[in-house]
Amino acid sequence: LLLLQEKQQRYTEALQTTESILKAAPSPACRVSTLFKRAELAEQIGNLTEAINLYSMLETEYSATPEIALPACKKLLQLLTMRQFKASTNKEKGTFSPSDKWYAWSRGRDFVNGMRRNTEQLDQLTPEQKKLFEEICTMVDELGIDYEVLTEERDQGQRYR
Repeated sequence: LLLLQEKQQRYTEALQTTESILKAAPSPACRVSTLFKRAELAEQIGNLTEAINLYSMLETEYSATPEIALPACKKLLQLLTMRQFKASTNKEKGTFSPSDKWYAWSRGRDFVNGMRRNTEQLDQLTPEQKKLFEEICTMVDELGIDYEVLTEERDQGQRYR
């Protein structure tokens, strides 16, 4: 318990530091590194939702910048797959939330398709970036043949007809 409290305290202090940096309107490079660090800290203390939100934001905001978007997307897919929230329906509100696995597959598929459409960007990837892109493609392919993902995709198609 003491170790957990100490870890939480360090996280809180680091969170305050990153918050101060972000409020100071840092350079784009400093902002990106601070957001990555904040996501890593959130993951370290088990706050997967915060980490997922930060990686998602990085992947979306910097989709045209492979050196940022690729590692953010890969980490986003890994954490969504790790967290494994199940699909849920709120009948009172008439809302549906997809499972983390399906969402990871969907986000990854959209990311991969976007990258593939931009052949100029693909051609300019470094060897390390190409390897990372292929890893993301593999993750998306594996999620796409997962029984739960296939079932949910089918069910969502029926839900919106």
